[in-house]
Amino acid sequence: SRGCGLIEVHDQDSCPYYSGTVIKGVRVAPSPRWLARRLEQIGLRPRNNIVDITNYILHSFGQPLHAFDYNKLRGNRIVVRSDASTTIRALNQSDYQLVPGMTAICDAEGPVAIAGVMGGFDSAVTDDTVDILLEAAYFSPASIRRTAKQLQLSSDSSYRYERGIDPCNVKRVAEYAIAMILEIAGGTIETAGEFGRMPTSPNIVSLRPKRTNAMLGSTITPAEMVRLLGKIGVSAVSQGSASADADSIAFKVPSFRVDIETEIDLIEEVARLYGYNNLEPSPAMVSSYPVSRKVPEYFPDYLRNIMIGLNFREALTNPLIRKEEADRFGGLHVRALNPISEELEVLRPNLVSSLLKVVEHNLRHGNRDLRLFEVAHGFAMLPEGECEGTGPLSAYRERELLSLVMTGRREPRSWGQSNDPVDFFDIKGAVEMLLEKLNLLDKSALNIYNDFTIGIEIAAAVNGKPCVLKAGTVQQVGKEMLEAFSLDQEVYIAEIDVAVLEQCFDAGVVYEPPSKFPVVERDLSFVLPRHIPVQRLIDLAAKSDPLVRSVRVFDVFERKVADAEGSETRSIAISLVLADKSGTMNEERISSVVSKVSDSARSELGAVIRQV
Repeated sequence: SRGCGLIEVHDQDSCPYYSGTVIKGVRVAPSPRWLARRLEQIGLRPRNNIVDITNYILHSFGQPLHAFDYNKLRGNRIVVRSDASTTIRALNQSDYQLVPGMTAICDAEGPVAIAGVMGGFDSAVTDDTVDILLEAAYFSPASIRRTAKQLQLSSDSSYRYERGIDPCNVKRVAEYAIAMILEIAGGTIETAGEFGRMPTSPNIVSLRPKRTNAMLGSTITPAEMVRLLGKIGVSAVSQGSASADADSIAFKVPSFRVDIETEIDLIEEVARLYGYNNLEPSPAMVSSYPVSRKVPEYFPDYLRNIMIGLNFREALTNPLIRKEEADRFGGLHVRALNPISEELEVLRPNLVSSLLKVVEHNLRHGNRDLRLFEVAHGFAMLPEGECEGTGPLSAYRERELLSLVMTGRREPRSWGQSNDPVDFFDIKGAVEMLLEKLNLLDKSALNIYNDFTIGIEIAAAVNGKPCVLKAGTVQQVGKEMLEAFSLDQEVYIAEIDVAVLEQCFDAGVVYEPPSKFPVVERDLSFVLPRHIPVQRLIDLAAKSDPLVRSVRVFDVFERKVADAEGSETRSIAISLVLADKSGTMNEERISSVVSKVSDSARSELGAVIRQV
């Protein structure tokens, strides 16, 4: 602590400056009529001359003051501290519990006021008071705001301290108040003390004229900015710095403008003084952020926002699971050295087991319609031959994963909705929507691994060479896994490697205006070998000609009868949307595109046009 014999301050952060003046022999009496009338005009009830002077100063200069009955201060000294843990009765005759962290004004034995908020009842000035101690201080706005909020107590003093007072005006206002007390209430100054020093130099803030005009979309000259800010007492450090080509101008900010701290505050003042109605729409206005970013500031949070927008709810689960649960997924596991229980002994290899346990918990409690996701890490131990490097951690692999799960009804139960359950295509559609939001759908392929699983592959460039990255899988949870987790309804789950999404993600979006000319639709029906995925036909048709804008499957006919060569086939009907930005297509051009599609399908896939 630091201070003089009269004042000690134990918490300099919450109280940078504190002064106290002892005035003896005052006469506490009703205030002069002029003073009482001025207080009444602002809605305050006059009490006595000492209290009324502090209220008058508060509302005239914005500086809170407080007067103590000096003879009620035990030890005749003031201690400012933030470690008190006791109860105080305030001037409103309510008791408040002080806890460490709240700044309190104390005497030698205990608190006598809640700093910057309200004085104590036991040390208040009364009609019998003869000697007073006048407090004038600067308290940290954050400290007062925290105390007032915790105690749910607000006052005129706390209102001003919370918003910041003029730090350079504390001593001047205290001297003015002392002069008023000596004139109105009499008495003599016995002693005075202070702690700390208030700043004597003004705050210097730089303003860039070009930056200001870029943000406002204006053409205000540097000289005009200096003139406008001068109206509110913000003056240029150097009068010659406001040349037309000035890169930056330094301004002296008056101490009473505690709200002006940075350049953006000065820009706001320039806009206000110039007049918002004078700011014309202008192409000169630019964003302060880049047009696009290769990767958002924190990609997992970006994914979370997308999934929430797709009507999924986030789950947060424990990365430690039972060994039996990890064994269901095969591979080597990462065991905890000192597991606290058998339930938490292995780091999960993926998020599937964690989400399935969440599904089981919800089903058991009657919540049967779920759309959940989680972004978290999966852990695995690599076999000896696959380890990269020789360090102690080279045998371990940690991946950040995005997993989503769907089960139950497609829509909430309602009289106007069907009760159809979700199926494989619902979660496949959710994954495609995610890829669309990341501008990756056109680069992605969903390949069938088996009857229950499809793989997500994304075309990318690694070290300048094109390649295909495996991003994850979409699958229907098998019967054995459903039984293992006690699930009695179908569950669909997808798991995607976040690192692959982040590597391939491209935030740049190029606007392509719609064609001014009419589009043309043509339907084709192919007989396709059963073992060839339909996606290959769609991709082939889309790439066959630049005029093909979209390809959509609108009908599928399955048959078990084998063709002449003994292989099973199916009929796939697709709809082509054709558009030409340069002009209206004639029938010859349309037929040429259709022929390209059919010829490519026949030569590469063995698909032939179905004859009706």
